[in-house]
Amino acid sequence: AEGAREAVRGIEVTAPMRTPQFRSDSVSDGLPGGVVYAATQDRRGNMWFGMSGGLVRYDGVSFKTFLHEAGNPDSLVGGNIYSLSVDSHDMLWIGGIDKGLSRYDPTTGDFRNWQHSDKDPASLSNDEVWATATTPDGRLWVATDAGLDRMNADRKGFTHVYGNVPGLRDLGAVRALHVEADGRMWLGTSTGIYLRQLDGRLQRVPVDPAFTAKLKI
Repeated sequence: AEGAREAVRGIEVTAPMRTPQFRSDSVSDGLPGGVVYAATQDRRGNMWFGMSGGLVRYDGVSFKTFLHEAGNPDSLVGGNIYSLSVDSHDMLWIGGIDKGLSRYDPTTGDFRNWQHSDKDPASLSNDEVWATATTPDGRLWVATDAGLDRMNADRKGFTHVYGNVPGLRDLGAVRALHVEADGRMWLGTSTGIYLRQLDGRLQRVPVDPAFTAKLKI
């Protein structure tokens, strides 16, 4: 049997695996756009794709498209979907390129949105959301074009996290996040690479001097 182990003269070998087969789907198949910016998988096995123009779920059989509904503040954020992540409660967090942050609840099918407001200092720092990540303590972190935000426990606002690195005024645009199993978090920013320690300290990660190109993430 293909992929099964076989005994050949007392030696256990593995038969060759089948060559992967690729399938292509596009706008003609019902997708909302031709560019995919992000992809992730939820705990139910569904694949999610952030695209130009909307959000797509693939359950292994068919696609379902989610779009912004004009006049409905509880629908998906508008514009292009640039980042996706799933937390421990299977909530899907969606970052828009210029429309803010959305959360999709797979149990209710509802969206909830957060955006920047000049009148609210606890609102999202910027509506350009590059990445989201959840630390083991359940806190959501949001990488925006104006810095790093941590969602407050009440889900109503954000704490803006500033760099405490000597000689650094701010982190600049934060464009990538990666959380380690122990809760430490890596940040890729327009001013360099940083590691956030468990006590909240930010440590600048030195770059090899041999790397002479301008570092910009």
